[in-house]
Amino acid sequence: MVWFEFLCGPVTAAQIQTMRAFLHELVPFDESQAIAAADLFNAAARKRSTRIDAMIAATAIVANAALATNNRDAFRPFRESGLRLV
Repeated sequence: MVWFEFLCGPVTAAQIQTMRAFLHELVPFDESQAIAAADLFNAAARKRSTRIDAMIAATAIVANAALATNNRDAFRPFRESGLRLV
């Protein structure tokens, strides 16, 4: 989900290449992330604009990973549910 969001850009080919070099793996979005994302979405007042962010946050939470983002405000509602931001 994060990779999808990043590729939606705008980004250049060079930026894509640079970011891909930092990634060790692309985590698939499966049932456990879908359940967690739905819980996050519902807890965040079911705002349509939070759907993708809830999916990204859920992926990080389920993987017990911190989320690096420049858009910290969009992910603050998910911190109560265990999302760690860096």
